[in-house]
Parts: sequence; C-alpha cells; structure tokens
Amino acid sequence: DPQISGLLPLHIAVLLRSNELVQHLLAPGHGGQPRADPSGLSDKKLPVIHQAILLPFPEAVFALIAAGADVSAPNPDTGDNVVHVAAATGNIALLQAVVQKAAASGDTAIKGIAAENKARLTPLDIALVAFYGQCWQLVGHNAADPLQTEVPPHAPADGQYGLVLA
Repeated sequence: DPQISGLLPLHIAVLLRSNELVQHLLAPGHGGQPRADPSGLSDKKLPVIHQAILLPFPEAVFALIAAGADVSAPNPDTGDNVVHVAAATGNIALLQAVVQKAAASGDTAIKGIAAENKARLTPLDIALVAFYGQCWQLVGHNAADPLQTEVPPHAPADGQYGLVLA
C-alpha cells in the first residue's frame, strides 16, 4: 500500500490505532530497550508521536511518552514540536501529558515549550490563535513572557496564567 510506504512499524501501528501492537512494539526487547524507537521518524522525518497526537490516539501518545519519545522532535516541514502539535489540537489531556514530559526533561522543557516553529510561532501562540482557552492556560503557565504588560483577551479573569503541573 503506497500510503504506508516509508513508515516504520510503530507508525503503522499508530495509523491502525492498534493499542496492542503499539504496546508490543514499545515493550522492552533484548537489552531492556523498546523493540521500536519511541522517537522514530517516517521517511518524511515525521515523529511518530506527532502522528499519534494528530489522529488523535491518546493511548499511543501516553505509551510513547512513557517509553521516552522525544517531545522536542520537530516536524521538518513546519518546525512544530510535540507541544506545538498538541496545543493546536485543543486536546487538554494530550497537551498536559506532553507539557509534563517536557517539564520533566530539564533543559528540553524550555526548548519544547518556548520553541518557535518555522512560522516563528511558539506553542503559546498556537494555543492563542486556536482560541483554546484551557490550552492557552496550560502552555501559558510554562512559557509566558514575564515582561508582558498586555493581558491577552482570553486570559483568565483571576489573572492566573496557567495550571500548576505536579
């Protein structure tokens, strides 16, 4: 099938929305490493986690994050990282999972949450443009410019810019 040509088995498992196959491919193989690379790229360099977020296939997203998927891996065409992609979907559970993963990765958190794509948009910009108030709050808490003096039109009335992630 030409539609799946150039995809890794993990990409195909995600496209098929087969949680069982995704779990099998991410299970430890020889040497304790997952059988498939959770940060694997298609022949067009699209990270598998981007595909899982866009479908959406939450079980695969959570499994990929747990297996160590790189949340700062960009889409080569747009420059979007996983946080950009999740912010654009408006799916709060997926966005929270990727932001927490980014926050747990130390320096990569800043790169992932505050990174600009090729259009020079950050995940916060994308969340604002998409008018997803809850996404804006979640990303905004982690990447808002502390010197910003204007309050965005979708800011919470209490002035709090985000959710506290444990």
